[in-house]
Amino acid sequence: MRNRDIFRVDMSSHEGGAFNDNYNGIHRANFLGVNIQTNQATNVLFQVNFNAGGFRHNEHSRFLPGEEREVTNANDYTHRLFQVLNAVHTTHNVRSTFFSHAWTHKSLTRQNTFSTDKISQIPTVKTVSNSAERAVISNTGENIIKLDKLTTNLIYPLTSADLQASKTRFIVRIRYASMSNNRLNLLLNDTQVASLNTERTVRSGGSLDNLQYRDFKYAIFTGNFKMGSHFILGIFKETSNTEFVLDKIELIPVGTFANQLLEETQGYNNNCPQNSSSMYDQDYNTYDQNYDQSYNYNHNPGCTCNQGYNNNCPK
Repeated sequence: MRNRDIFRVDMSSHEGGAFNDNYNGIHRANFLGVNIQTNQATNVLFQVNFNAGGFRHNEHSRFLPGEEREVTNANDYTHRLFQVLNAVHTTHNVRSTFFSHAWTHKSLTRQNTFSTDKISQIPTVKTVSNSAERAVISNTGENIIKLDKLTTNLIYPLTSADLQASKTRFIVRIRYASMSNNRLNLLLNDTQVASLNTERTVRSGGSLDNLQYRDFKYAIFTGNFKMGSHFILGIFKETSNTEFVLDKIELIPVGTFANQLLEETQGYNNNCPQNSSSMYDQDYNTYDQNYDQSYNYNHNPGCTCNQGYNNNCPK
């Protein structure tokens, strides 16, 4: 399912049975989608053969409206299927189950891409390292990565949006919080290209488990770098026994646009405004990883169904 957006799920359910309607489930589910590489409509069918005698049947569809149509289709959809959740409840020997479908807005891509016309923001939880399990919750509710004695490095595959981006030089900026001074190394394709000294940001009495807005700072690696069309970006923390959290990594295209933003970085660190009205408004521009799982985590409870559907549901 990596290259497929599922925008709608059509299901057939059944309920009834020989003992007081104590059997129910979904025996058919059709996942309608789009191949994002070929832009062709696709579908994946799940079906279980069973004796339908004595059961009542119902048809269900789960989707979110498109931009122009109430009923979404391959040419007009706003959200892709993110997750299918199964809940089971048993009362008086009667097993009740239902599915809830969660959706993600299609503008949130799985790839880390960068382009020349904007700051490309990479949430640190998108790392391919095992460090993802070290995620902690920030003050805004998003997931960020904690680097400690168990986790010292993060790896990210990145891809240019077009040929122009692959030839452009970028500045690398991070947003972080730390309990002490530290040093980070920047690696491109396993080659160290820059280092950065970071300072303690969490004030006396604070902790990484209760981060506040003022506990974060921006820092910039010295130099600028041409990334190419595909590359691996790595962040390595030298002092392993100190606690440090990384919120996001930014790729800023070199130019007037970048110069203005870099000046504002210093202003942000010096003043740490709670509600900045400058062009780079942190409240507006922060990529919220929890957007995937909260803001667009729209639950559309489905009908009752059996565990087989859960085990065979495409990921």
